[in-house]
Amino acid sequence: MNKYTYDEIFQRNIGLLTRKEQQKINNLSILIVGCGGIGGWVAEMLARLGVGELILADPEDFEVSNLNRQAISNIENLGKNKARAVGNYLKKINPYLKIEIVGKGINKKNIPKLLNKTDFVIDTIDFYSIEEDILLHKFARELGKNVFLSQVAGSKATFTNFSPNNKPLDYYLTNNNKIDMLKTIKFFFPELPKETGKFLLSSIIKGKRSAIPSISIKPIITASIVVEDVLDYVLRNKFYSVPFIGIYDFDNRTYKRKKFNVE
Repeated sequence: MNKYTYDEIFQRNIGLLTRKEQQKINNLSILIVGCGGIGGWVAEMLARLGVGELILADPEDFEVSNLNRQAISNIENLGKNKARAVGNYLKKINPYLKIEIVGKGINKKNIPKLLNKTDFVIDTIDFYSIEEDILLHKFARELGKNVFLSQVAGSKATFTNFSPNNKPLDYYLTNNNKIDMLKTIKFFFPELPKETGKFLLSSIIKGKRSAIPSISIKPIITASIVVEDVLDYVLRNKFYSVPFIGIYDFDNRTYKRKKFNVE
């Protein structure tokens, strides 16, 4: 038996949230794909909001290069599966939270089952795992699920949300059914971060998994905006889907939403 009630744990939410809104949040079931840089922080914020159920999918283990920016990463968790480590931590925040761990990640066999359990998806898959990303969006579209997607690189974060009623992800990332890295970069970052010089861009376009510098502030702020978008959708029925893209500039501390031009 839990020592504290759900209402006691989330009492400070009330005032910014009504009790009816808090109950809506408690009734949510959300699939988070990717529990690293952005996804881990999103999961923690949702747990502290009082979300009822989270399905956490990530096949990767924490490694030493994650310590500077990823939620839950610490020396003791190195070598442990990210989704499982995040899930164990979240249960210490909200003992009422239902958690399902998908430690082998998503694939064409398990995605439909996972989506059928959830209200919507938060996609924080690694930038370089584009085929996996497209697969997730394909099934989400077929099953009528909205997807919140975010990326962060250097001084820019972008937010490209997808509704089954609008163009799919692969429309923006492929040419003749093949992934086009230049097109992908232009879509996710229509305004390039200043840190991406010609050498790094050229390397990425050629298909090399070049490391993009990041510090802890970037994914935390990006995750906060994702969760604000989730609250807008759940509580106010506002969902800003592509072709509109949200762009946060860390240097200027400004956020804007602009229409993406596919040409």
